[in-house]
Amino acid sequence: MKVEELVIDGFKSYSVRTVITNWDPQFNAITGLNGSGKSNILDAICFVLGITNTSALRAQNLQDLIYKKGQAGVTKASVTITFDNTDKEASPVAYKNDPKISITRKVSVDSPNSANTKYLINGRKATQKEVANLLQSVQLNINNPNFLIMQGKITKMLNMKPTQILSLIEEAAGTKSYEAQRDSSEKIIKKKDSKLDSIRETLSVQVEPKLAELAKQTEVVFEYRNKVAEKDQYSQILEAFEYQKSLETLNELSSPLEESEQKAESLKKAAQNYENQIEKLVNDINNIKQNSQSNDSELLKVLEASEKSLINDLTRLKTSKDLKNENIEELNHSIKAKETEIACIQKSIESQKNKFDKVQTEFLKEEENLKSFKELLERKEDLLSTLSTGVSSKGSTDAGYASQLREANKKLSETKTLIEQDRIKIRHLQSDLDPNKLNEHKKTLSNFSDEISRRTQNCEKIREQLRKSGFDKTEYNNLKKEEESLIQQLDTRNRYLQDFVRQDSRFDFTYENPTADFNRNSMKGLCGELFDLPEKNIRTATALEVCAGYKLFNVVVDTERTGSLILEKGRLRKRVTIVPLNKITSRVVRPEILNEAKRQAPEKVELALNLVEYEDSVKKAIEFVFGNKLICEDPETAKKVTFNDRIRTGSITLEGDNYDPEGRLSGGSRRTSSSLISKFAKYKALKDDVTKIRYRLDEISNILREMNHVAEQNRDIQQNLDAEEYHINLLNKKLIESNSAKYVQFFENTTEKVQGLKKSIEVNDNKISNIENEIAEINKDIEEFNSDGSKKLRELEEEVKRMSVDLKKQEKALARRRVDFNEEKVKNDDAVVDIETLKGEIAKLQEEIPEVKRSTEEDETKILKKQVELDAVSEKIQIEKERTAGFAEELNQLSAHLQSTRDKLSNSKKEHESYVGKVSSLKHMIKSASSRMKKAVQHYDWITNDNQRLRIIKNNSDIDLDYCEEKIEECESRLAELRSKGADANIIQQADMLKSHAISLESKIKKIEKDKEKIQSTIKKLDQYLKTELNKTYEKVSHDFGETFALLLPGSYAKLVKTDLNGDISKGLEVKVQLGSVWKESLVELSGGQRSLVALALIMSLLQFRPAPMYILDEVDAALDLSHTQSIGQLIKTKFKGSQFIVVSLKEGMFNNANRLFKVRFQDGTSVVTAT
Repeated sequence: MKVEELVIDGFKSYSVRTVITNWDPQFNAITGLNGSGKSNILDAICFVLGITNTSALRAQNLQDLIYKKGQAGVTKASVTITFDNTDKEASPVAYKNDPKISITRKVSVDSPNSANTKYLINGRKATQKEVANLLQSVQLNINNPNFLIMQGKITKMLNMKPTQILSLIEEAAGTKSYEAQRDSSEKIIKKKDSKLDSIRETLSVQVEPKLAELAKQTEVVFEYRNKVAEKDQYSQILEAFEYQKSLETLNELSSPLEESEQKAESLKKAAQNYENQIEKLVNDINNIKQNSQSNDSELLKVLEASEKSLINDLTRLKTSKDLKNENIEELNHSIKAKETEIACIQKSIESQKNKFDKVQTEFLKEEENLKSFKELLERKEDLLSTLSTGVSSKGSTDAGYASQLREANKKLSETKTLIEQDRIKIRHLQSDLDPNKLNEHKKTLSNFSDEISRRTQNCEKIREQLRKSGFDKTEYNNLKKEEESLIQQLDTRNRYLQDFVRQDSRFDFTYENPTADFNRNSMKGLCGELFDLPEKNIRTATALEVCAGYKLFNVVVDTERTGSLILEKGRLRKRVTIVPLNKITSRVVRPEILNEAKRQAPEKVELALNLVEYEDSVKKAIEFVFGNKLICEDPETAKKVTFNDRIRTGSITLEGDNYDPEGRLSGGSRRTSSSLISKFAKYKALKDDVTKIRYRLDEISNILREMNHVAEQNRDIQQNLDAEEYHINLLNKKLIESNSAKYVQFFENTTEKVQGLKKSIEVNDNKISNIENEIAEINKDIEEFNSDGSKKLRELEEEVKRMSVDLKKQEKALARRRVDFNEEKVKNDDAVVDIETLKGEIAKLQEEIPEVKRSTEEDETKILKKQVELDAVSEKIQIEKERTAGFAEELNQLSAHLQSTRDKLSNSKKEHESYVGKVSSLKHMIKSASSRMKKAVQHYDWITNDNQRLRIIKNNSDIDLDYCEEKIEECESRLAELRSKGADANIIQQADMLKSHAISLESKIKKIEKDKEKIQSTIKKLDQYLKTELNKTYEKVSHDFGETFALLLPGSYAKLVKTDLNGDISKGLEVKVQLGSVWKESLVELSGGQRSLVALALIMSLLQFRPAPMYILDEVDAALDLSHTQSIGQLIKTKFKGSQFIVVSLKEGMFNNANRLFKVRFQDGTSVVTAT
């Protein structure tokens, strides 16, 4: 089946009927400029073939497929594709006699939000499933369209895992359906096993024991049958009498029931009539009440008391809130004070640190010197004692010069040993150091650094290239961050706005666009948000609120047509008053009257309209609200102005008192803490914030969309940048983790250790010099002692005395130093303790603040609720005071008539309920009798025969019915005893049925086991077949893959390799590529074009394994140069002679190989196709 003709009408950019004919049966190419509509031809083919996923057609919904989304007068689209069906061997089974097959799909707009689609096959209406089955029969599977190869599929294949590559081989081999069959067979086996266990359990637990039991029950069957017959005889007699009694009851109750029902219906109508009268009277009374006013109204007193209570509560809550805020301020102040104190203490510690360190150093040094001096003195005293008495001061005889000489020689030997050990360590460490090797590794690291510098420069060049093309990645990231921040702000503002509206539902005005082209600017909004009250006039808020009243919540629109649309189709959630600007008739106080009022009360009166600011577009609405009232400073001014014969204009005081020229005074002093005007200001501010944020989000979205478009156009450059950055990251990692980096680090650490050991040797060398000097000194002392022992003893004795005196002096000096040191240490420790104490106090204060804040927020919530309640009560008081008075006598007469009618209604309802109860009782008795008769008929069908029933009654006229019941109970008791012994009238029949059931179950067991063996055998054969077919497909596709890649990239080779070392193909497959004589470890080592060739070669080898009659390719050569594009075109032309290719390409190397070329251009708002 080959495409012969394509007709596109109203689809996407093809506004008029476009016929594309003379398609080549093998190789067709489509080309054109970007945006000309060439890809829309492929979308049209996919659309008519039945692909339902609109995202695959580059659309969000079906309406997007219609020319300009159905907004340009075109409300439907259709695509017809005609196939040449002359090849009978490749024809669909049901269409072998048709020389051509045409498929049509149409989509039309039913409403602004819905579209309808339908299919035709050869002009006959068809379903999407029929179209799919037709195409699937010729290997065109629209549910898994492998014949459709888009550019994104190449990138997807490059990132596939081994198991995903294996799934491609499975799809090519066609083993997926076999796997589904295998899973289905295994499920059937499980069901068979479950059923087998159930049957065996039934046979062993229920049937076989029951058969054994029935075999023993044969003795009591005859007695059981006699008792059943006896029971039936008495039951017939009893049922005959009961049936006759019920029949007589029905005849007796029919007439009373009919009379009671008629009376109940009559009473019901009378009650309905009374209810209608009551409803009419209530409406009349309500109308009178609405037109009347009661200044002494109980409701008014209740409302005023409620208002007073709410004001007290509000004052108490605000006081509590202020106290808590002051508490928070005090806590914060205390925290700051303690933090300042900590800083001062820390500063003091820092300033005293040098002094403390100096004192500590000097103390420790003197303490160490004193210790050394003591040890020296002890040695001198031991020497003196040993030389004088032969025994040391410690009681040892082994002392004197000989002992000192031995100790010195021992120290000398130990020190030399340490030096030798250090030298051995140095030789061992230096043996691991190789300067030549170090230079090689440093050179390697230097190469890495040079490569990083080179690639960094390349990155900068690529980024500069992207910036010149209009894409700045830094700006893009900043815009994305700003977008995220604005979305969070929008969410917060919307939440605040919703909370505000939730607290006062009067502000809740939402609507839906009544028409698709509705202009939301025609909706001006609530009247209260159309003006601003300047700060200098804020004290007039209460007066302006009284002036406006509920007009503040009127919805202002531009025309009455807009108002009608909103009311009819805007889906409003509550009733609103709509004011069209073009229908408003406003009455504004004349200038001469306003001037006279100002002359009468200078600086104390102003027109309400002049106190607010507004736009000219809503001037009529604001004049309608504020144009006819004066705002006065105080009641005296209001009286003076209102009742002046030359003014005679209504006025309102700053406290909200309303003065009318006719002499009416209403309102009273308003004590609410917040007005509707301030609420409207807050509401407007919140809405303005939301609007500004949305506007900025739209701007950012447009910029990002343009940048994404630029990025898409420069995808290759972006990919190069990503590749360079990836290589830089790898090189930086090598600088740290490579073997060269590790060796250099090892060399440096080892060198450092050698230097440390050399310093230790140097220190020990100095120590040896000191010890040798000490040994020489001891030898000198020995010589002097041997020559003149008494003189040496005297000198030693004097030296000991002198050193003892010096020791005492040093101990006293050290004691003084210790006192100074301890004082400094105590000061420092006290300061540290003070800091920790202050930090603990700060932590407690910081823990207390959230609790106080939380309590403050709760008070704020309560204040808002109380304020809303207070506003509502104030409005009700105002409404109550505005009611007019009068018609009291008429109201009393109507009330009396209403009460009289209600009494009549009550009596009628009581009487009606009495008759309804009587009817219900009669119906229950009739129903009970009918139920008994019906039950009797179910048991004895002869009972409806009057002759037979009456004959039984006549023959047993003197029988006692109680006796019958006793006999029935007696029979039931005996039958129960017999049944407990196993007796049953149906016992023989039951035994036969059980035997038949047992034979049937055994037969089912054999059949299930046989079916199970067949299924298991089939599964085994399927597994072997799957494995064989999968390996065949893998070998064939891998071989074709290698040849195709070699054709596309001469001197190279590619293959599919099993990831499992044991050769198990089920573990997955991976791609291996050879460039020249080198097998690459990963596809990352290839260039972008080489990777695209790998993906295309794999796709071509899969397509070649089981060719479909048609393939659609969309710019698959986008990443290839001209030579490789020509290779792809030649490959299509030579390797796929049995398939028809439709390729969209912008490169001559591709479409020059095509047998048929279609060029697309965009002209006068529509796409035009020409063939060459």
